[in-house]
Amino acid sequence: MKNFPYLYEIIVIAIFILIPILITTAIIISFRSILKKRDKKLDELSEKIKVLEKSQSKSYKNDNNKKISKKNKN
Repeated sequence: MKNFPYLYEIIVIAIFILIPILITTAIIISFRSILKKRDKKLDELSEKIKVLEKSQSKSYKNDNNKKISKKNKN
């Protein structure tokens, strides 16, 4: 180690530089996975909403048809 007197300092500096980079990378990856899960849930909910809207519009049309038929009978 006499040939490389600054080797320990270089290693310590490299560790202090690499640790924050690794932590930041881990945080970014975890946020991406959280966002993907959220997007999947939002897609599922939007599909459910579309189905409910269609069924509601059908029931509304049926109600209107019943009202019209009652008026015609009277």
